[in-house]
Amino acid sequence: REFGGTLHRAFVMLARGVSLASRRVLRIAGEEAIPFLQRILTNDVRSLADAGAAPVYAALQNAQGRVRHDLFLHREFGGALLADLPADGFKDALDALVKLKLRSPVTLDDAGEELGVVVAGGERSDRRHPTADGSAEWVPPVDPESKDDDILSFLQPDPRWHGLGLRGVIPAAAAAELLPAGADPDEAEAAYAQWRYALGVAEGSNELGGLLPLECNLAGLNAISFDKGCYIGQELTARTHHTGVVRKRIVPALFARRSQWIAKDSAGVGGRASTPQEQWSGHEVPSRGGDAHDERQKPRARPGMNVFLDGAPTTGKPVGKVIAARGDVGLILLRIEHLAKADSAEDLALVAHGNEERCHVDVRVNIPDWWDDTWLQSSLR
Repeated sequence: REFGGTLHRAFVMLARGVSLASRRVLRIAGEEAIPFLQRILTNDVRSLADAGAAPVYAALQNAQGRVRHDLFLHREFGGALLADLPADGFKDALDALVKLKLRSPVTLDDAGEELGVVVAGGERSDRRHPTADGSAEWVPPVDPESKDDDILSFLQPDPRWHGLGLRGVIPAAAAAELLPAGADPDEAEAAYAQWRYALGVAEGSNELGGLLPLECNLAGLNAISFDKGCYIGQELTARTHHTGVVRKRIVPALFARRSQWIAKDSAGVGGRASTPQEQWSGHEVPSRGGDAHDERQKPRARPGMNVFLDGAPTTGKPVGKVIAARGDVGLILLRIEHLAKADSAEDLALVAHGNEERCHVDVRVNIPDWWDDTWLQSSLR
């Protein structure tokens, strides 16, 4: 079963690969580059010392154990590391790294004009499968100067989860060619964002900044090593992990005005969705009749809106907050005890409220298949 409308278009666009103008590449080089990153990041990056290494996903925290930035690290031919960062947080991340490296023999160079970040999902991601231990299978990178007809053929599986498709860094000129003539670059960005949201994956400091890494599900997305040595903010992250209790987590959400929800059956019963090709259990966002651009018919969920249990007074304590939204798809930070107590995700009715009059958006959430089965029950301790 397929999502209708924008998510289906996102799936089709990602199948052929898109370049992300919202990302910028930082080249990190020098004989102490890997030891430097090993001391400050949440994940173990020592594997990047090997030629052909798979990319690594990690986070930089502040001293209080909250996320400042997340980043993808790719090994470049010649041994330098390429950090894939959000463009809007690039300067702040670079300034932080400059301060942290002190006098280490490490160079930090903006490679954003030279290199671009590319992602591919859909049919391309189906070519890669998880290995026996559940991690993504990877292939050695190909020289970017090669004349391979398919420039995307050497992309690695996304290090967070194999269902996110492929990801890599390629020459900027080649990345620009992925966008068909006359296509809107913003549409590619929207497709990638909606794909992530449907899978329940936040990314970048605008979505993750200031949150605890376990609230962001970064342990489940292979961004944290609990076996490596010390790093910035490790104490709180390790203590929270070992207690096994995380009260709030980022979850995927569908937004709609109440009149837009269509129950799939009288009992509201359905299966669990795992990919954006599938309907979420119990409800779907219907195609809208009449003027497709009628703003009155579109959900108006926005980051920062408080989320309440449906029927609860909005003057009370919210159970969550919208952290990202693109049309009718987004992410909320939710107190998951409410999800754990519900018979199923489709039975949990939520509503998001803004400050202005009549800004009232219904919310339905989903449990991604990549979640650890223990997360919900541990929130009840």
